Amino acid sequence: MASEVIDIDSLHVDLRKRLDLLGFNHPLPIGAIGIVSAILDDLIKTAEKLKFAKQHINELNQEKSAWELGVEPYKCDNSRLLAECNELHLEIVKQRDKFVLLNTDLKCRIRNLQTEKKQLEERCLQADARIRELQCDSGKSRKDGVNMRM
Repeated sequence: MASEVIDIDSLHVDLRKRLDLLGFNHPLPIGAIGIVSAILDDLIKTAEKLKFAKQHINELNQEKSAWELGVEPYKCDNSRLLAECNELHLEIVKQRDKFVLLNTDLKCRIRNLQTEKKQLEERCLQADARIRELQCDSGKSRKDGVNMRM
């Protein structure tokens, strides 16, 4: 039992010093040594983890800042290229519209020319028929004229 008393006394003195360093000057009952010691150990571990997490966050923020600085020139290029791409797309749309209008106009002209060609071919056939008819009539009238002279 004497060793337990010494251990409890040494734990109490050690814990009291640690609590005094943290600014906790209230009396510490002997019965609370176990729980206060466990809570203090957890508090110290949590504080260390928090410190490590803050350092890690600072490092990540520095990396992020460096990355953003490295990306900045590309952002400018990207907006310039995007504007240029939009202009080119608009130009392509205008050219396509012109092409569609021109193509429609040319198809209309082709239909008109084909219709005109058919009409001219019919007239040509009619004219050929009329020429043959006139040649036949002319040949008959010559024969008749020759026959009348004789």
